[in-house]
Parts: sequence; C-alpha cells; structure tokens
Amino acid sequence: MGIFDSFEKEGGVTKLISITQKSVEETWKNRELAEKWGLWLQELESFTKLPLFFQLFIKDKNFKDLLFEILAGVPDQETGNSQLWSEKQVEAVKLTYKIIREMFQVSKDNSIREKAAENGLIEKILLRLKEVTGEFERSLVTEGENDEEEVKPPTEEVKEEKEEAQPVKNYQKKKRMGVGYTTGVGKTWNVNQYIKNKKIKNEQIAYLIEILSNFFRTKDWNPPSYIIDNILESCLLPLIENAFRTGSLLDMVKFNKLYISYVRLVRVFSKNKSMAFTLLEIKSNYKPKQIEPIHKLLSKLNDLANIYNSCLQSQTSSDSEKDAEFLIKEIKKTHKSVSKTVDRLQGDQNEAFFENALHLPLRESYPLLLKNLRFDHMDMRNEAGNYVHHYIKNYSTNVSSSKINRLAQELADLSTALPIEHTNGIFVRVDKDRVDLMKAMVMGAVGTPYAHGAFEFDIY
Repeated sequence: MGIFDSFEKEGGVTKLISITQKSVEETWKNRELAEKWGLWLQELESFTKLPLFFQLFIKDKNFKDLLFEILAGVPDQETGNSQLWSEKQVEAVKLTYKIIREMFQVSKDNSIREKAAENGLIEKILLRLKEVTGEFERSLVTEGENDEEEVKPPTEEVKEEKEEAQPVKNYQKKKRMGVGYTTGVGKTWNVNQYIKNKKIKNEQIAYLIEILSNFFRTKDWNPPSYIIDNILESCLLPLIENAFRTGSLLDMVKFNKLYISYVRLVRVFSKNKSMAFTLLEIKSNYKPKQIEPIHKLLSKLNDLANIYNSCLQSQTSSDSEKDAEFLIKEIKKTHKSVSKTVDRLQGDQNEAFFENALHLPLRESYPLLLKNLRFDHMDMRNEAGNYVHHYIKNYSTNVSSSKINRLAQELADLSTALPIEHTNGIFVRVDKDRVDLMKAMVMGAVGTPYAHGAFEFDIY
C-alpha cells in the first residue's frame, strides 16, 4: 500500500481538506476569494468519499500543489492577484468535475453510482449547473398551492450582458436614447474578457453534462426515485429545452462541444428505463409549465439538421463544415434512439390520435393531420434522371456559402411557420440534392387570388 493510499485510509485526506476549509473561512481577509475557494473545498470534501476519486485526484501534481497553497493562504496573501486566483478557482472546479467524469467513465461498477447517489453527488452537480448557467428551476406545485405561472428569468445571454455592462455607482442616470455604446462613461465592455468567460462557462457546463451522461450510462442499475425527482425539479430539463429551441445550427456549431454534450445526454436518457419518460411531456403541476417536450424539440432539431445536411452537400469541406457534419450525425443518432423510445412508451397512443382526429370538425382535424407535411425533401428528377423544374436551365452549380447558410436558416423556419388551415395552406418541397430548387403549393383563403384552387410554383 502506497503512502497516499494509507493517508486516505486513515482519514488524512478528509482531515486535511477540513483544516484547509476552516483556515479559509476564519482567517482569509479577501472574503470574495474565501467564498469561492470555500465552496470548492466543501465540494471536494464530499467528493473524496467517492471510490476512485482520490486516486484520480492525487495523480495530478497541480492539484496537490494547489491544495497546499490554499492551506498556506497564498491567494489571500497575494492581494494584487485576485483575478488570477479567481481564474485558478474556475480551473480547479473544471478539473474536479473532469475527474468525476473520468471516474464514472473508467468504472462499470454500479456501487460507485450508489455511493455517489447516497452522498448527494447529483444534487451538487445540478446546483452547480444552476449556478454556472443561471437557468431557472422547475418546482412541483401540489394541489392547493399557488400555481400561478412564474415569471421566466432572463436568458443566459441577457443576464451576461447585464452583468458585463453593469455601470459604476456614480454613473449618470440620464443617457441618450437609442445609443447602444458608452463612450468612456461608466464601465466599458471588455469583448475579449467576455469571450474568454463565455468559453470557460461553456466548458464547465459541458463537463457537468458529461458527468450526468456517464452517471446514467448503465444498463444494470436504475437510479432511486429521489434522483429522478431532483432532475425534474432542477434546471437541467429547461436548459436542454432552451438549447434545442435555438433555431440555428450555425449558432450551435460555434459551441459544438457544449451542444454535443446536450444531445448525448438526451440519448443516454432515452436508453435508461428510469429516465426515458423525462423526454416526454412532463406533468402540468411542474412550474414554470413546459412549453414543448424534449422529444418534439429534438424532432424539429433533426429536421433542421437534415436541411443543413442538404446544404453542406454542395459546399467544399472546411473546419466549420466538418464540425457541423459531426454535430448533425450526433443529432440524427440521438433522434433515432429517442424516436424508438417514444414509440415504445406511447404505445397505441398514435393510432388513437389519428382515429380521434378523423372525428373532429374539419377546421380542427385538418391542421392536426397535415401540419407535419408542410415541409419536406423530394427527388425532382424524372425516371430519365432529368430535373422537372421550370428554372433548371438557369441553375448554377457555383453556390456561395453565404447563400447556402441563409437558405438553411430560412428553410428551417418553414417546417413550422407555414400556414396550415383548411381554408389557407402552403406546402413546400425542396430537392434532396439541390437545396435552392423548390416547389410550393399554395391554397389561398377566400378573397385572395389563390382562393378555391391549388397552385403549384417552381422556385429558384
């Protein structure tokens, strides 16, 4: 047995962290740093109770050195380096969660998961996720409680902009209307620092999401019910819902690693018997009320991925296109897994849905039955392989990437934005190989030139 193994067995690790935590709390003068490092030490003390954690922790020499520097009070003594030690704290948190991620990755022993659950690991991960993202939590409203809809807090981006642009105390309250930039008055917005902070934050979120993926990626162990309750009453599902609601694959590719972590976690949930139902519509007594279930948002995201995939076929590969292709593969793989799970969970509900829809009045049944047919891809070539399109002679094979990207964004909106009423509907089809060749069928409302007929248009 090595010296560090003996040290851990005799409780030396917990004692060392406890002493360090007490020193930080009682002796440090820089209270901001004391609070940050105190929280990290509190988490660290809890994590050392998990099997394998200390063995992985102690392998990193930087971690050992850092722990003794904190014990010696170095951050509090270096008064001019508060920003440096704040950044080190963020890095320490990230590396700590990296170890936990690896811990579940390298071990298939479910006793580790049981021990982690007993020590409240998932609660800590979810709380840290809320702290990092600023995302709202859902809460279970029991019968008789005030179940008024809560006001949704500002999005992460709005919150960050407010924090970055917070003025100094003596800033003049009177400002010119319509001016978006300050000219030296008050606190300036540091673009480079904002980008750096955004990158660090996204890395932290990705690590936390990956921990959850590794924790739930098991076939032989079902998490206890209180962990499922913790998930439902946390910020996790709202965070994924908002991420899938982005509407632009280009924006997602900019933060590729983060979005891939979201998609993979959903795939893990779809394969876990206890967690799969969280992808369906959750009960209405969870507030704020869910706008749309994750499986439906993923379906729309998959449609978006298909559109972008068609666009990418006509472009030369660059690093950004390769990132997009990889993200699209992950989305499609997850959608396939989730669709299979949803079909299994819903059973005969789909058949009953169509049966019931046919007995509804036309104004209700028409959109229900045809809304998913508003937009799709098709092969516009005939049996001889020639395109059947009015503008095919005008078609150019040299398509700019800016045009393709703009088309992709516009087409992504069409799948849900086109009107679908029994008196007014538009159906669009895009060629499966040439995304800028389209056909549209318009059935207009009474009082328009397109009333009482179905009009087909070739669009280029």
